[in-house]
Amino acid sequence: MATKENNSANKVSTPLPRREGPGGGSGSHVLDITKEHCPMTFVKTKIELSRLQAGDILEVLLSEGEPLDNVPRNAKEQGYNVLSVEHVEGTTHKVVIKK
Repeated sequence: MATKENNSANKVSTPLPRREGPGGGSGSHVLDITKEHCPMTFVKTKIELSRLQAGDILEVLLSEGEPLDNVPRNAKEQGYNVLSVEHVEGTTHKVVIKK
């Protein structure tokens, strides 16, 4: 059995927490890419969005700079609805995307 090393190349994707929306509707998911660099920031965001159902919400935590510029723009270009972009603390921001 292979052992799991602690580096990003061997990182195993784990399901993100799901919070049910009002009335049991769409769920909300959280993706933390604050330690990632472009282009992986949008690659990981796009992969996570592909796992969601229509109407689900993805909250993306990311760093300022290129990720903050590129993730919302690329999400809009891919046809997703960017609901908000807000500062969380320090250099961390949250982008809320609806599939």
